[in-house]
Amino acid sequence: MKSHKVTVLMVVMSCLVIVSACGQKNPTSSLSITNGHLIGGAVAEAKEFPASVRVLAGCTAAKVASKLILTAAHCVTDRTKGTIRTNYSNGSSIRLQNGKDIYTLKIVETLAHESYLNAVKTALNAGNSPNNVAKDSYDVAFIVVEGDMRAIPEAEIDLNKVGVADSLIVGGYGCEDKL
Repeated sequence: MKSHKVTVLMVVMSCLVIVSACGQKNPTSSLSITNGHLIGGAVAEAKEFPASVRVLAGCTAAKVASKLILTAAHCVTDRTKGTIRTNYSNGSSIRLQNGKDIYTLKIVETLAHESYLNAVKTALNAGNSPNNVAKDSYDVAFIVVEGDMRAIPEAEIDLNKVGVADSLIVGGYGCEDKL
């Protein structure tokens, strides 16, 4: 039963990560972009997305439950093997930044979506680069942590079906082309 709940939750959350793959312009943002890393979007205002955290190893994530962090599978996957990177293995430490606060937490478990791991392995076995497999798989991962991050609010997750004409806010580092 636990495995089924995790699988269902990962599929639902996959939709969120797919949506969060690219940045959308924020016309009210007063912040300027000086580092050139943001493509097709704008920097969010401080506290605009309070559940968002920066994984200090180099990715964006969101706290979605008291001990659960949602991020992209490509952030936690060793793309030379198609497995979870050792620095995300059980017992490792993870450092998260939320605003000016830094949290050092113990990783209990890291779960990347099976379709992403399989796509990486398939690309490697075929002699292809695994760098573009996210478009054909669910680029989503969860990191279960132990430690105090009560000060970070949990993201509100809307499980309603998204329609073709629905407006969405997408977050992350931006896109080079399109979703």
